Amino acid sequence: MEIVITAVISFGITWWLLYEYLYSPKAQIKKYWKEIFEITATIVKIKNAGKDAEGNEVHPIDLSGFEQQVKKRKRIIKALLEHHFDSEEDQEYIEENRT
Repeated sequence: MEIVITAVISFGITWWLLYEYLYSPKAQIKKYWKEIFEITATIVKIKNAGKDAEGNEVHPIDLSGFEQQVKKRKRIIKALLEHHFDSEEDQEYIEENRT
C-alpha cells in the first residue's frame, strides 16, 4: 500500500512540475520571449556580418522573414495573456509581458 501511495504522490509531483515549468501559460510566454530574443540576436549577427570595415552594407539582406517570426510570437503572447489571465488580478504580469 505504501508503494502505491508513494507512486501516486511521485506522479502528482512530476505532473505538477512538468505543467508549471513547461506547459503553463507563464512557461509558454517565457519560451516565446526567449525565442524573440534569439531571433533578434540572429538579426543583429546577420546585419553585422553583411558589413565591410567601414560599416557599409556589402550585400543587402532581406530580414522580413525574421521580422515576421517576431511578430507571430508577439501575437501568440498577446493571445495567451488575453485568454489565460484576468485583466484586473494579473494586471502587473500582463503589463510586464505586453508587447
